[in-house]
Amino acid sequence: MDWEQLTIIAQIATGVATLAVAAFLASQLRQQHRDAEREILYTSNQQCIEINGAMLDSEFVNVWRRGTEDYDSLVDPDEEMQFRT
Repeated sequence: MDWEQLTIIAQIATGVATLAVAAFLASQLRQQHRDAEREILYTSNQQCIEINGAMLDSEFVNVWRRGTEDYDSLVDPDEEMQFRT
């Protein structure tokens, strides 16, 4: 086997290895994307739970109800901040 054939075999092996690494990295990117989507859903659900928990607070419920019915009825800046938040 001369040097030219050995070089061709080495280039083919390098190409196959590069293709394998590219496939592995693509699978890792897909997994990372799924994990990011799962984290976004988890965070969103946690925020909904926190909002629903805040709705059980009698002071906040009154502010929320007045703000949704008539925003101008919120005369206190703290109430406006609670409603917007």
